[in-house]
Amino acid sequence: MDKAEAMGRRPVGRLLADFCLPAIGGMLVSSLYNLVDRIFIGQGTGVAGIAAITAAFPIQTGSMAIGVLFATGTRSLTALAMGRGEVERADEYLSRATGASFALAAALSVVAWIFSDPLLFALGATEATISGAKAYLSWVLLSAAFQAAAVALSSGLTAEGRPKAGFVLTLSGTVINALLAPLFIFVFRWGVGGAGAAVAISQISSFVLSLAAVEGKKSRIKLRRRFILPLGKRLVDVIRIGLPLFLFQMLACVTLAVANLAVKPYKGDTGLAVIGIITTLIQFLGFPLFGIISGAQPLWGYNFGAGKWARIRKISLLTMIWTVAFAVASEAAMLLFPGFFVGLFSTDPALAALGIRSLRIFACAFALFPLELLAVSYFQSTNRAFPAAVAMLIRSLSFIAGMIVFPIFMGYEGVLWAGPVSDVLTAALGAVYSLKMRNEIRRACREEAAGAIA
Repeated sequence: MDKAEAMGRRPVGRLLADFCLPAIGGMLVSSLYNLVDRIFIGQGTGVAGIAAITAAFPIQTGSMAIGVLFATGTRSLTALAMGRGEVERADEYLSRATGASFALAAALSVVAWIFSDPLLFALGATEATISGAKAYLSWVLLSAAFQAAAVALSSGLTAEGRPKAGFVLTLSGTVINALLAPLFIFVFRWGVGGAGAAVAISQISSFVLSLAAVEGKKSRIKLRRRFILPLGKRLVDVIRIGLPLFLFQMLACVTLAVANLAVKPYKGDTGLAVIGIITTLIQFLGFPLFGIISGAQPLWGYNFGAGKWARIRKISLLTMIWTVAFAVASEAAMLLFPGFFVGLFSTDPALAALGIRSLRIFACAFALFPLELLAVSYFQSTNRAFPAAVAMLIRSLSFIAGMIVFPIFMGYEGVLWAGPVSDVLTAALGAVYSLKMRNEIRRACREEAAGAIA
Protein backbone atom coordinates (compact mmCIF):
# COMPACT_ATOMS: atom_id res chain seq x y z
CA MET A 1 0.00 0.00 0.00
CA ASP A 2 1.62 3.29 -1.12
CA LYS A 3 1.37 6.56 0.82
CA ALA A 4 -1.46 7.97 -1.30
CA GLU A 5 -3.62 4.84 -0.90
CA ALA A 6 -2.97 4.92 2.85
CA MET A 7 -5.07 8.11 3.08
CA GLY A 8 -8.13 5.99 2.31
CA ARG A 9 -7.28 2.89 4.34
CA ARG A 10 -5.15 3.48 7.45
CA PRO A 11 -6.80 4.03 10.87
CA VAL A 12 -8.03 7.61 10.93
CA GLY A 13 -6.57 8.66 14.29
CA ARG A 14 -2.99 7.66 13.49
CA LEU A 15 -3.30 8.88 9.92
CA LEU A 16 -4.54 12.31 10.97
CA ALA A 17 -1.74 12.55 13.55
CA ASP A 18 0.82 11.62 10.90
CA PHE A 19 -0.46 14.42 8.68
CA CYS A 20 -1.18 17.04 11.34
CA LEU A 21 1.99 16.82 13.39
CA PRO A 22 4.33 17.56 10.47
CA ALA A 23 1.94 20.29 9.27
CA ILE A 24 1.84 21.84 12.75
CA GLY A 25 5.59 21.57 13.04
CA GLY A 26 6.02 23.01 9.56
CA MET A 27 3.81 26.00 10.25
CA LEU A 28 5.34 26.63 13.66
CA VAL A 29 8.78 26.40 12.15
CA SER A 30 7.70 28.66 9.30
CA SER A 31 6.37 31.25 11.73
CA LEU A 32 9.72 31.19 13.51
CA TYR A 33 11.05 33.25 10.59
CA ASN A 34 9.16 36.26 11.93
CA LEU A 35 9.45 35.33 15.60
CA VAL A 36 13.23 34.90 15.42
CA ASP A 37 13.65 38.09 13.40
CA ARG A 38 11.63 40.20 15.83
CA ILE A 39 13.30 38.74 18.92
CA PHE A 40 16.81 39.26 17.59
CA ILE A 41 15.98 42.68 16.16
CA GLY A 42 14.27 43.75 19.39
CA GLN A 43 17.22 42.65 21.48
CA GLY A 44 19.77 44.02 19.02
CA THR A 45 18.25 47.30 17.81
CA GLY A 46 15.41 48.09 20.23
CA VAL A 47 11.94 49.50 19.64
CA ALA A 48 12.95 51.30 16.41
CA GLY A 49 14.05 48.02 14.80
CA ILE A 50 10.80 46.22 15.66
CA ALA A 51 8.82 49.21 14.35
CA ALA A 52 10.82 49.14 11.10
CA ILE A 53 10.04 45.53 10.23
CA THR A 54 6.43 45.98 11.38
CA ALA A 55 6.06 48.64 8.68
CA ALA A 56 7.54 46.23 6.11
CA PHE A 57 5.51 43.23 7.24
CA PRO A 58 2.29 43.91 5.26
CA ILE A 59 4.31 43.80 2.04
CA GLN A 60 6.03 40.61 3.19
CA THR A 61 2.63 39.11 3.99
CA GLY A 62 1.48 39.97 0.47
CA SER A 63 4.35 37.99 -1.05
CA MET A 64 3.53 35.06 1.25
CA ALA A 65 -0.08 35.22 0.06
CA ILE A 66 1.01 34.31 -3.46
CA GLY A 67 2.49 31.04 -2.23
CA VAL A 68 -0.67 30.38 -0.22
CA LEU A 69 -2.85 31.05 -3.30
CA PHE A 70 -1.27 28.26 -5.31
CA ALA A 71 -0.37 25.91 -2.45
CA THR A 72 -3.93 25.71 -1.11
CA GLY A 73 -5.44 24.84 -4.47
CA THR A 74 -2.60 22.47 -5.31
CA ARG A 75 -2.93 20.58 -2.03
CA SER A 76 -6.69 20.13 -2.34
CA LEU A 77 -6.90 19.30 -6.06
CA THR A 78 -3.81 17.10 -6.13
CA ALA A 79 -5.21 15.04 -3.25
CA LEU A 80 -8.53 14.71 -5.08
CA ALA A 81 -6.71 13.62 -8.24
CA MET A 82 -4.63 11.06 -6.34
CA GLY A 83 -7.80 9.72 -4.71
CA ARG A 84 -9.18 9.11 -8.20
CA GLY A 85 -5.91 7.61 -9.49
CA GLU A 86 -5.24 10.52 -11.88
CA VAL A 87 -1.49 10.94 -11.36
CA GLU A 88 -0.78 12.94 -14.53
CA ARG A 89 -3.47 15.44 -13.60
CA ALA A 90 -1.81 15.79 -10.19
CA ASP A 91 1.51 16.47 -11.96
CA GLU A 92 -0.10 19.22 -13.98
CA TYR A 93 -1.65 20.88 -10.93
CA LEU A 94 1.72 20.97 -9.19
CA SER A 95 3.67 22.12 -12.23
CA ARG A 96 1.29 24.90 -13.25
CA ALA A 97 1.06 26.16 -9.69
CA THR A 98 4.83 26.22 -9.17
CA GLY A 99 5.49 28.11 -12.39
CA ALA A 100 2.70 30.59 -11.72
CA SER A 101 3.73 31.24 -8.11
CA PHE A 102 7.32 32.01 -9.09
CA ALA A 103 6.35 34.29 -11.99
CA LEU A 104 3.70 36.26 -10.11
CA ALA A 105 5.81 36.71 -6.96
CA ALA A 106 8.78 37.87 -9.03
CA ALA A 107 6.70 40.43 -10.94
CA LEU A 108 5.07 41.88 -7.83
CA SER A 109 8.42 42.01 -6.02
CA VAL A 110 9.86 44.22 -8.74
CA VAL A 111 6.89 46.59 -8.46
CA ALA A 112 7.14 46.67 -4.65
CA TRP A 113 10.87 47.42 -4.81
CA ILE A 114 10.40 50.29 -7.25
CA PHE A 115 7.77 51.92 -5.03
CA SER A 116 9.23 50.81 -1.68
CA ASP A 117 9.66 54.29 -0.17
CA PRO A 118 6.08 55.53 -0.61
CA LEU A 119 4.71 52.09 0.28
CA LEU A 120 6.64 51.94 3.55
CA PHE A 121 5.66 55.46 4.56
CA ALA A 122 2.03 54.59 3.81
CA LEU A 123 2.36 51.50 6.02
CA GLY A 124 3.53 53.38 9.09
CA ALA A 125 7.27 53.93 8.63
CA THR A 126 8.70 57.21 9.91
CA GLU A 127 11.88 59.11 9.12
CA ALA A 128 13.46 57.29 12.05
CA THR A 129 12.56 53.81 10.77
CA ILE A 130 12.44 54.07 6.95
CA SER A 131 16.08 53.12 6.33
CA GLY A 132 15.79 49.94 8.42
CA ALA A 133 12.44 49.01 6.90
CA LYS A 134 13.80 49.42 3.37
CA ALA A 135 16.96 47.44 4.13
CA TYR A 136 14.88 44.54 5.49
CA LEU A 137 12.31 44.67 2.68
CA SER A 138 14.88 44.68 -0.12
CA TRP A 139 16.25 41.32 0.97
CA VAL A 140 12.79 39.82 1.48
CA LEU A 141 11.66 40.86 -2.01
CA LEU A 142 14.81 39.35 -3.51
CA SER A 143 13.78 35.89 -2.33
CA ALA A 144 9.97 36.20 -2.53
CA ALA A 145 9.61 34.27 -5.80
CA PHE A 146 11.66 31.36 -4.45
CA GLN A 147 9.60 31.29 -1.27
CA ALA A 148 6.29 31.21 -3.16
CA ALA A 149 7.46 28.39 -5.43
CA ALA A 150 8.81 26.41 -2.45
CA VAL A 151 5.42 26.60 -0.71
CA ALA A 152 3.69 25.28 -3.85
CA LEU A 153 6.17 22.41 -4.18
CA SER A 154 5.84 21.48 -0.51
CA SER A 155 2.04 21.31 -0.82
CA GLY A 156 2.46 18.64 -3.49
CA LEU A 157 4.46 16.49 -1.10
CA THR A 158 1.72 16.74 1.52
CA ALA A 159 -1.00 15.90 -1.01
CA GLU A 160 0.72 12.67 -2.06
CA GLY A 161 0.98 11.49 1.54
CA ARG A 162 4.47 12.77 2.53
CA PRO A 163 3.80 15.46 5.15
CA LYS A 164 7.01 14.65 7.03
CA ALA A 165 9.08 15.54 3.98
CA GLY A 166 7.36 18.94 3.81
CA PHE A 167 8.08 19.49 7.50
CA VAL A 168 11.79 18.65 7.13
CA LEU A 169 12.08 21.11 4.25
CA THR A 170 10.44 23.89 6.23
CA LEU A 171 12.57 23.08 9.27
CA SER A 172 15.79 23.25 7.26
CA GLY A 173 15.00 26.77 6.04
CA THR A 174 14.13 27.98 9.52
CA VAL A 175 17.28 26.49 11.04
CA ILE A 176 19.34 28.33 8.43
CA ASN A 177 17.52 31.58 9.28
CA ALA A 178 17.94 31.06 13.04
CA LEU A 179 21.67 30.49 12.61
CA LEU A 180 22.31 33.37 10.24
CA ALA A 181 20.13 36.07 11.86
CA PRO A 182 22.14 36.46 15.09
CA LEU A 183 25.38 36.19 13.12
CA PHE A 184 24.39 39.02 10.77
CA ILE A 185 22.80 41.20 13.49
CA PHE A 186 25.17 40.82 16.45
CA VAL A 187 28.50 39.76 14.90
CA PHE A 188 28.51 41.50 11.51
CA ARG A 189 26.34 44.34 12.94
CA TRP A 190 24.17 44.59 9.84
CA GLY A 191 21.14 45.50 11.96
CA VAL A 192 17.68 45.12 10.46
CA GLY A 193 19.15 44.48 7.00
CA GLY A 194 21.02 41.49 8.42
CA ALA A 195 17.73 39.92 9.50
CA GLY A 196 16.41 40.38 5.95
CA ALA A 197 19.53 38.79 4.46
CA ALA A 198 19.10 35.75 6.72
CA VAL A 199 15.48 35.38 5.60
CA ALA A 200 16.44 35.63 1.92
CA ILE A 201 19.19 33.00 2.12
CA SER A 202 16.98 30.59 4.06
CA GLN A 203 14.06 30.95 1.64
CA ILE A 204 16.20 30.33 -1.43
CA SER A 205 17.65 27.27 0.32
CA SER A 206 14.14 25.98 1.02
CA PHE A 207 13.26 26.26 -2.67
CA VAL A 208 16.34 24.29 -3.75
CA LEU A 209 15.63 21.54 -1.21
CA SER A 210 11.91 21.39 -2.10
CA LEU A 211 12.73 21.05 -5.79
CA ALA A 212 15.16 18.22 -5.02
CA ALA A 213 12.51 16.42 -2.93
CA VAL A 214 9.86 16.60 -5.66
CA GLU A 215 12.32 15.40 -8.29
CA GLY A 216 13.58 12.59 -6.05
CA LYS A 217 12.79 8.90 -6.46
CA LYS A 218 10.33 8.81 -3.54
CA SER A 219 7.96 11.35 -5.06
CA ARG A 220 5.09 10.05 -7.19
CA ILE A 221 4.07 13.57 -8.21
CA LYS A 222 6.61 15.26 -10.47
CA LEU A 223 7.32 18.70 -11.84
CA ARG A 224 6.77 18.36 -15.61
CA ARG A 225 8.40 20.80 -18.03
CA ARG A 226 5.49 20.63 -20.46
CA PHE A 227 3.18 21.86 -17.69
CA ILE A 228 5.43 24.49 -16.10
CA LEU A 229 4.01 27.50 -17.97
CA PRO A 230 1.23 29.22 -15.97
CA LEU A 231 -1.56 28.43 -18.44
CA GLY A 232 -4.69 26.35 -18.84
CA LYS A 233 -7.79 25.12 -17.06
CA ARG A 234 -5.86 23.25 -14.37
CA LEU A 235 -4.25 26.48 -13.19
CA VAL A 236 -7.66 28.18 -13.17
CA ASP A 237 -8.95 25.38 -10.95
CA VAL A 238 -6.01 25.80 -8.58
CA ILE A 239 -6.59 29.55 -8.36
CA ARG A 240 -10.32 29.10 -7.80
CA ILE A 241 -9.71 26.88 -4.78
CA GLY A 242 -6.88 28.95 -3.37
CA LEU A 243 -8.47 32.34 -4.04
CA PRO A 244 -10.45 32.63 -0.76
CA LEU A 245 -7.36 32.12 1.38
CA PHE A 246 -5.37 34.40 -0.91
CA LEU A 247 -7.97 37.12 -0.52
CA PHE A 248 -7.87 36.56 3.21
CA GLN A 249 -4.09 37.02 3.18
CA MET A 250 -4.35 40.15 1.04
CA LEU A 251 -7.02 41.54 3.33
CA ALA A 252 -4.65 40.68 6.17
CA CYS A 253 -2.12 42.95 4.48
CA VAL A 254 -4.69 45.74 4.43
CA THR A 255 -5.60 44.95 8.05
CA LEU A 256 -1.97 45.20 9.13
CA ALA A 257 -1.57 48.46 7.24
CA VAL A 258 -4.69 49.94 8.86
CA ALA A 259 -3.49 48.78 12.28
CA ASN A 260 -0.08 50.38 11.74
CA LEU A 261 -1.64 53.68 10.74
CA ALA A 262 -4.32 53.55 13.45
CA VAL A 263 -1.91 53.26 16.37
CA LYS A 264 0.53 55.96 15.21
CA PRO A 265 -1.50 58.99 16.37
CA TYR A 266 -1.83 57.50 19.86
CA LYS A 267 1.38 55.60 20.62
CA GLY A 268 3.89 56.37 17.83
CA ASP A 269 6.74 53.92 17.16
CA THR A 270 6.14 52.15 20.50
CA GLY A 271 2.56 51.38 19.46
CA LEU A 272 3.79 50.22 16.06
CA ALA A 273 6.30 47.90 17.76
CA VAL A 274 3.55 46.49 20.02
CA ILE A 275 1.35 45.76 17.00
CA GLY A 276 4.28 43.93 15.42
CA ILE A 277 4.81 41.84 18.56
CA ILE A 278 1.13 40.94 18.89
CA THR A 279 0.88 40.04 15.20
CA THR A 280 3.89 37.74 15.52
CA LEU A 281 2.59 36.03 18.67
CA ILE A 282 -0.93 35.50 17.31
CA GLN A 283 0.53 34.11 14.12
CA PHE A 284 2.88 31.79 16.00
CA LEU A 285 0.15 30.43 18.28
CA GLY A 286 -2.43 30.35 15.50
CA PHE A 287 -0.31 28.37 13.07
CA PRO A 288 -0.77 25.06 14.96
CA LEU A 289 -4.51 25.44 14.35
CA PHE A 290 -3.87 26.01 10.65
CA GLY A 291 -1.46 23.07 10.81
CA ILE A 292 -4.15 20.73 12.09
CA ILE A 293 -6.54 21.95 9.42
CA SER A 294 -3.81 21.70 6.78
CA GLY A 295 -3.18 18.09 7.80
CA ALA A 296 -6.87 17.29 7.55
CA GLN A 297 -7.36 18.90 4.14
CA PRO A 298 -5.70 16.26 1.93
CA LEU A 299 -7.49 13.55 3.93
CA TRP A 300 -10.83 15.26 3.41
CA GLY A 301 -10.04 15.69 -0.27
CA TYR A 302 -8.82 12.13 -0.88
CA ASN A 303 -11.71 10.46 0.95
CA PHE A 304 -14.25 12.80 -0.63
CA GLY A 305 -12.88 11.83 -4.04
CA ALA A 306 -13.05 8.15 -3.04
CA GLY A 307 -16.55 8.49 -1.55
CA LYS A 308 -15.53 7.26 1.94
CA TRP A 309 -17.86 9.26 4.16
CA ALA A 310 -17.44 7.31 7.39
CA ARG A 311 -13.76 8.23 7.32
CA ILE A 312 -14.62 11.86 6.60
CA ARG A 313 -16.84 11.91 9.71
CA LYS A 314 -14.02 10.57 11.92
CA ILE A 315 -11.50 13.00 10.44
CA SER A 316 -13.85 15.93 11.09
CA LEU A 317 -14.56 14.94 14.70
CA LEU A 318 -10.90 14.52 15.60
CA THR A 319 -9.96 17.76 13.86
CA MET A 320 -12.59 19.64 15.86
CA ILE A 321 -11.44 18.17 19.20
CA TRP A 322 -7.76 18.90 18.56
CA THR A 323 -8.26 22.47 17.34
CA VAL A 324 -10.59 23.42 20.20
CA ALA A 325 -8.18 22.01 22.81
CA PHE A 326 -5.22 23.88 21.39
CA ALA A 327 -7.08 27.17 20.94
CA VAL A 328 -8.32 27.16 24.53
CA ALA A 329 -4.84 26.38 25.88
CA SER A 330 -3.25 29.12 23.75
CA GLU A 331 -5.74 31.77 24.83
CA ALA A 332 -5.21 30.84 28.48
CA ALA A 333 -1.43 31.17 28.07
CA MET A 334 -1.68 34.63 26.51
CA LEU A 335 -4.14 35.91 29.11
CA LEU A 336 -2.26 34.51 32.11
CA PHE A 337 1.34 35.14 31.05
CA PRO A 338 1.41 38.16 28.71
CA GLY A 339 4.52 39.55 30.37
CA PHE A 340 6.53 36.46 29.43
CA PHE A 341 5.58 36.71 25.75
CA VAL A 342 6.20 40.44 25.44
CA GLY A 343 9.48 40.15 27.37
CA LEU A 344 10.89 37.86 24.67
CA PHE A 345 11.18 40.84 22.35
CA SER A 346 12.34 43.70 24.54
CA THR A 347 12.98 44.78 28.12
CA ASP A 348 11.94 48.36 27.42
CA PRO A 349 9.56 49.31 30.31
CA ALA A 350 7.21 51.43 28.18
CA LEU A 351 6.93 48.70 25.55
CA ALA A 352 6.33 46.03 28.19
CA ALA A 353 3.58 47.98 29.97
CA LEU A 354 1.73 48.74 26.73
CA GLY A 355 2.30 45.26 25.29
CA ILE A 356 0.90 43.32 28.26
CA ARG A 357 -2.41 45.19 28.29
CA SER A 358 -2.64 45.08 24.49
CA LEU A 359 -2.05 41.32 24.22
CA ARG A 360 -4.73 40.54 26.80
CA ILE A 361 -7.31 42.56 24.88
CA PHE A 362 -6.42 41.26 21.43
CA ALA A 363 -6.27 37.59 22.47
CA CYS A 364 -9.49 37.41 24.49
CA ALA A 365 -11.48 35.67 21.70
CA PHE A 366 -8.68 33.45 20.34
CA ALA A 367 -10.51 30.29 21.47
CA LEU A 368 -13.15 30.92 18.77
CA PHE A 369 -10.67 30.27 15.94
CA PRO A 370 -11.67 26.60 15.42
CA LEU A 371 -15.28 27.61 14.81
CA GLU A 372 -14.06 30.03 12.18
CA LEU A 373 -11.76 27.52 10.44
CA LEU A 374 -13.16 23.99 10.55
CA ALA A 375 -16.24 23.98 8.33
CA VAL A 376 -15.00 26.48 5.75
CA SER A 377 -11.78 24.47 5.37
CA TYR A 378 -13.79 21.28 4.87
CA PHE A 379 -15.80 22.83 2.05
CA GLN A 380 -12.66 24.33 0.55
CA SER A 381 -10.93 20.92 0.59
CA THR A 382 -13.85 19.31 -1.23
CA ASN A 383 -13.75 21.79 -4.12
CA ARG A 384 -16.31 24.28 -2.75
CA ALA A 385 -14.57 27.56 -2.11
CA PHE A 386 -17.54 29.92 -1.58
CA PRO A 387 -18.02 29.41 2.20
CA ALA A 388 -14.34 30.09 2.82
CA ALA A 389 -14.48 33.25 0.72
CA VAL A 390 -17.49 34.60 2.62
CA ALA A 391 -16.07 33.82 6.07
CA MET A 392 -12.68 35.31 5.33
CA LEU A 393 -14.22 38.40 3.77
CA ILE A 394 -16.45 39.03 6.79
CA ARG A 395 -13.59 38.56 9.24
CA SER A 396 -11.23 40.94 7.45
CA LEU A 397 -13.76 43.63 6.61
CA SER A 398 -15.24 43.66 10.13
CA PHE A 399 -11.73 43.90 11.56
CA ILE A 400 -10.82 46.82 9.31
CA ALA A 401 -14.11 48.60 9.99
CA GLY A 402 -13.62 48.15 13.74
CA MET A 403 -10.14 49.65 13.62
CA ILE A 404 -11.54 52.70 11.86
CA VAL A 405 -14.64 53.22 14.02
CA PHE A 406 -13.73 52.02 17.54
CA PRO A 407 -10.75 54.38 18.06
CA ILE A 408 -13.13 57.33 17.66
CA PHE A 409 -14.69 56.33 21.00
CA MET A 410 -11.93 54.29 22.67
CA GLY A 411 -8.65 55.67 21.35
CA TYR A 412 -5.73 53.24 21.07
CA GLU A 413 -7.61 50.34 22.70
CA GLY A 414 -10.29 50.61 20.02
CA VAL A 415 -7.74 49.31 17.52
CA LEU A 416 -7.20 46.26 19.70
CA TRP A 417 -10.89 45.49 20.42
CA ALA A 418 -11.57 45.31 16.68
CA GLY A 419 -9.84 41.90 16.63
CA PRO A 420 -12.04 40.08 19.18
CA VAL A 421 -15.21 41.62 17.71
CA SER A 422 -14.34 40.32 14.23
CA ASP A 423 -13.58 36.89 15.71
CA VAL A 424 -17.05 36.73 17.32
CA LEU A 425 -18.79 37.69 14.07
CA THR A 426 -16.84 35.15 12.00
CA ALA A 427 -17.40 32.42 14.58
CA ALA A 428 -21.16 32.99 14.33
CA LEU A 429 -20.99 32.45 10.57
CA GLY A 430 -18.73 29.45 11.12
CA ALA A 431 -21.38 27.92 13.35
CA VAL A 432 -23.88 28.10 10.49
CA TYR A 433 -21.44 26.40 8.09
CA SER A 434 -20.61 23.79 10.74
CA LEU A 435 -24.27 22.82 10.92
CA LYS A 436 -24.39 22.48 7.13
CA MET A 437 -21.21 20.39 7.19
CA ARG A 438 -22.59 18.09 9.91
CA ASN A 439 -25.86 17.54 8.04
CA GLU A 440 -24.07 16.74 4.78
CA ILE A 441 -21.76 14.19 6.42
CA ARG A 442 -24.59 12.53 8.37
CA ARG A 443 -26.74 12.18 5.26
CA ALA A 444 -23.88 10.79 3.16
CA CYS A 445 -22.90 8.33 5.91
CA ARG A 446 -26.45 6.98 6.04
CA GLU A 447 -26.47 6.52 2.28
CA GLU A 448 -23.04 4.85 2.40
CA ALA A 449 -24.20 2.45 5.11
CA ALA A 450 -27.41 1.64 3.19
CA GLY A 451 -25.39 0.93 0.06
CA ALA A 452 -23.06 -1.40 1.94
CA ILE A 453 -26.03 -3.40 3.31
CA ALA A 454 -27.61 -3.65 -0.12
